[in-house]
Amino acid sequence: MKNNSTFFEKNVTIFFFFLMFSTTIFSQNGCKATLVVEKNNNISTINKGSIYYPLVLTNTGNQSDSFSVSAININGSCNNNDQSDSSLNVNLSFSFLDKNLTPINTPITLSANESILFYAKVDKPISTNVKRWNCTRIEAQSSNCSNYKTQTDVQTFVLDPNED
Repeated sequence: MKNNSTFFEKNVTIFFFFLMFSTTIFSQNGCKATLVVEKNNNISTINKGSIYYPLVLTNTGNQSDSFSVSAININGSCNNNDQSDSSLNVNLSFSFLDKNLTPINTPITLSANESILFYAKVDKPISTNVKRWNCTRIEAQSSNCSNYKTQTDVQTFVLDPNED
């Protein structure tokens, strides 16, 4: 009986050592990043044409990572800057451009502690109601850690092009 309990104790000890070692390695290689609108200017207006939100994505992790960026409509869950009814919010079109204003069609790869400036281009579809808000969440999803993403929210007010 003593041999079986010693065998069991050794295996349990080895298992816990492996578990602790794996957890330590995972936490050391954890994915971390920040995504902010440059100068924290998360609120803007659109009239005619396009507007651009300058975004800065920083890989604050300790290894290289690639990030897929996307825009998600959050009109139903945001508080408009002027406290107006968010059920009246409108949809706008978002796309992403690099610093040279070239469309971004692939994930953004960053070394550890590297930052990149890119743009969220916002366009107003022709039939969009005016004097309404749009709320959009910009997300950067890690390729290394499928459950990790960083995000920032932007609010855009649609001006009436017939008013100055």
